[in-house]
Amino acid sequence: MKKTAFSLLTAAATSLLMGAAGASAADDKHTLDAVEAQWPILEQYCISCHNFEDWAGSVAFDGLLPAEIGKDGAVWEEAIRKMRGRLMPPPGNDRPSEEALDGFVNVLETYLDNYAATENTNPGHIAIHRLN
Repeated sequence: MKKTAFSLLTAAATSLLMGAAGASAADDKHTLDAVEAQWPILEQYCISCHNFEDWAGSVAFDGLLPAEIGKDGAVWEEAIRKMRGRLMPPPGNDRPSEEALDGFVNVLETYLDNYAATENTNPGHIAIHRLN
């Protein structure tokens, strides 16, 4: 009886973990699709200044792809802060609607959060502690 209960518990835990992994992959795909759907906002309002020729703010968005956002998290976090504070696009320049800008920021934040949660980062060297 104990073997059967243990086997059932193990099978249930395994299926739960497999389902969670599948859901995470689906969420990542969903957020990447959302980023790609919002990407024209970046192309229309940001790339005219932030490109390899003008290099405004030491950032060039014209060479980036939506799937590579997670690799440059620090750059995108700074861009999110500036968009959320309405510093970008600068006053006087063409701007998307408030709803469109908020939607773009939310999609970027969600993608970066999911990327950080699933990425295997190296925490660095951990010293061996003495037990006495």
